[in-house]
Amino acid sequence: MTTFLLEAPRRWEDAERVLRERFPLVKGRVRRGAVTFYDTFDARIRKDGGSLSFDGAEWTWRGKDGSIRHRLRCGTPPDLAANVPPGSFRDALEKVVEMRRLLPLVEVREEHREIRVLDDLQKTVARLVVSQGTAREPDGSRSAALPTRLSVRALRGYEREGERIERRLAAAGLAPDPRDPLEAALQALGRTPVPYSSKLEIRLEPGMPLAKAVRAILGRLRDTLLANEDGVRREIDTEFLHDFRVAVRRARSLLGQVRGALPPEAQESFRAELAWLGKSTNAARDLDVWRLRLQAWRRELPEAADRSLSPLASLLASRRREIQHALLEALDSERYRRLLAEWRRLAEGPGEGPEGPRPVLPAARERIRKVYRKVRREGGAITGASPPEALHRLRIRCKKLRYLLEFFRSLFPEEEIGPLVRVFKRLQDCLGDFHDAVVQKGSLEQFARELGGGEKPPVETLLAMGRLSERLDRAAARERRRFRERFREFDGPENRARFRRILGEGKRDRENPAEEDPGGRPR
Repeated sequence: MTTFLLEAPRRWEDAERVLRERFPLVKGRVRRGAVTFYDTFDARIRKDGGSLSFDGAEWTWRGKDGSIRHRLRCGTPPDLAANVPPGSFRDALEKVVEMRRLLPLVEVREEHREIRVLDDLQKTVARLVVSQGTAREPDGSRSAALPTRLSVRALRGYEREGERIERRLAAAGLAPDPRDPLEAALQALGRTPVPYSSKLEIRLEPGMPLAKAVRAILGRLRDTLLANEDGVRREIDTEFLHDFRVAVRRARSLLGQVRGALPPEAQESFRAELAWLGKSTNAARDLDVWRLRLQAWRRELPEAADRSLSPLASLLASRRREIQHALLEALDSERYRRLLAEWRRLAEGPGEGPEGPRPVLPAARERIRKVYRKVRREGGAITGASPPEALHRLRIRCKKLRYLLEFFRSLFPEEEIGPLVRVFKRLQDCLGDFHDAVVQKGSLEQFARELGGGEKPPVETLLAMGRLSERLDRAAARERRRFRERFREFDGPENRARFRRILGEGKRDRENPAEEDPGGRPR
């Protein structure tokens, strides 16, 4: 289907006159309707190449080309994929949006006039639709007229006639509109289709002073934190708090690893305040992760077993409400307002530390090299007998290296840094899943004690929690076995060569084998 703009002076009358010179036209019915487009806060459906709309009775998920991917009859718009009735629609939706909440983006009210295009035998070969309407913000605060559009859809078997119609319209001066209805509606309201991304996309130049680069990164992280604050306060979905925390951790890691770029006293004082803010969110995030995992587990269980875990789910929900109150107190505090003000001062400058004038590229390479060697040394020393604390320390070290690669990614060729980040993420995921299983095993035992401290929970609940504990043990064992494979993948010859190239080290491995061996021993 091709869509043309009908902007003055090229109105429908002009297009109709051009088409009637060759094709008989028959006016059809007029339809009026309203749809609301939905997406996640970070536009996951849009980034997947589609749009999701709800007309009050049915969900329609279209691809970028306008084709229908999925449809679902549903009387009310569910907010989370987990609340959609089971079936292919929910399965597809969960793969894209995961735990994110569906939010209304824009409401579109349109009138569609249909015209049938006939051939010499009076057979319908194509349908034209002239659409006029308005786009409105979901809260009704603002609306804007949509451009009039003419859509051409050839019937099956009459594709050539459809092409002739499109050529005539183009020759008459009508311009194709490559936008889909959602994009057109958002642009009419002056909004961008993809307003937010948690990715740290900053363009740094190799000769840029280190202080300027650090300030640019800090400014981007502050923007991310502020973009997620409202979602954290309103508990829209768990990813708001996740992205909020990541912005805090990244900023703290940046200032801790790239010392001397900004005034030392201000830098260290601000790091301490970031530590306070991060600590204020720890308990809430831990419970969010627990509730997400419990939700996934319960969906895999028979209905009776699922019901037996309801007391645990209620305990977690009650605890989360209590913790949210404490979190809001922190966000409403004068200390948090001072932190934001100081963050802005550091990001906007102009002060700098003793390392501030130094070019960013050699400074970045120096720090990446130092942390990378520690990761290789510590990871190479881990064995099947290493305590969980050793894997936890490596997880923290890997996180620091991952942040450095993200901060300075634009300084290096994407064909080198991209594969490194992807392989490194798999190693991090393995360490993170191991850590979560170990920590959640301990917290599950605490939850069992709390449930037993009041009214005695049903025996079925305690048995189900016991099975969850066993499952966590198996998950931890699985990730520990998987670690060796993931670390070998990360520390393989191809990745070592990539690191040498981005660090400008040439053949350092072969020249200094003892220094580069992860176990600290000559090869």
